[in-house]
Amino acid sequence: MEPDNRKQLLIQALKNLDYDSYLNILSEILPKKIYRYFDHSNKKIDLLINNYVQLSSPLEFNDPYDSLATFEKEVENRYYGKIEYTIQKILNSNDVKVQELKARIIEKGILLSGIDWPDKIRIIKEEQQKLLGDNDGPEYIQLRSCVFRLNEFHGFNNPRLGDWVSDSKVCCFSAAKNNTLMWAHYGRMNSGLCIEYDTSKILADVNEENYYFLPVIYSNKMYDDDPYPLSDKTLSLSWNLPQFMYKKNDWSYEQEWRLIIPNCKEESFYFPYVQQIFFGTNFRNYNKYSNESETEQAEMLVKLFDFARTNNVNIVRLKTNPQRYEFMEEYLL
Repeated sequence: MEPDNRKQLLIQALKNLDYDSYLNILSEILPKKIYRYFDHSNKKIDLLINNYVQLSSPLEFNDPYDSLATFEKEVENRYYGKIEYTIQKILNSNDVKVQELKARIIEKGILLSGIDWPDKIRIIKEEQQKLLGDNDGPEYIQLRSCVFRLNEFHGFNNPRLGDWVSDSKVCCFSAAKNNTLMWAHYGRMNSGLCIEYDTSKILADVNEENYYFLPVIYSNKMYDDDPYPLSDKTLSLSWNLPQFMYKKNDWSYEQEWRLIIPNCKEESFYFPYVQQIFFGTNFRNYNKYSNESETEQAEMLVKLFDFARTNNVNIVRLKTNPQRYEFMEEYLL
């Protein structure tokens, strides 16, 4: 079966909340090695030697379409319905105070009217404050909690993004070893590093840890995230994960894989699978673009070599080949 077809089967497994099928398909298509390119900086090398990778929010990526789904008018109206459904679910509590808040919201009709989304949460919070007053007793805990969850729900802030996107962190990898464009775009013009990771243990850890490993699908058609008919299934994390998987064909050279961690506030993630470290053809012991001093950078490189020796990790310097478009490798360790 073609790789793209298996990726589609992976999406169906996620949408069906079939975790076992997801793992089985992942085991078939996950490359044995994956790579991460980055510039020469002490901060990133420090993460590396402590077996961590840096995490980012999709909202900060260089692709303005990253993690977006299609929203034609009809679908966009349905998405608003998804937000309304979520509001109702969050307010669906037997707590007396929450029920009173819900009654006030229904009375004002803000769940059904054309009020702008930021105004919805503002009105809800105003009604909450009227009920709370100066009270902070235990009988008001549920009331405080439900409005906090509404405020955290990302649909209020940006209806073009799924509510899971803003609360998730991502680390991006490539299946392409020593790709010239990757070195140019992410390795600061070949002056940075490329880290090779062994994926053989990832599947076992995915089973235990609260994270997902997913391939990117390249297409000129945006992902259609139609959640109807609404249900707990279509509002689940698993259903919405494919939204992270689609990018325009222009990015296909990246051959990207993504580590996705839902509901994450951390800036880094433990990822102890380093196998080789590549220095770009323009790598120098001192990076003039860095804010660190020459001495600080030299000390960090000593730590990097110590890490490699301790963990049996190869360090390889790349050189240009005078006869063909293929890097030559010089093993430093």
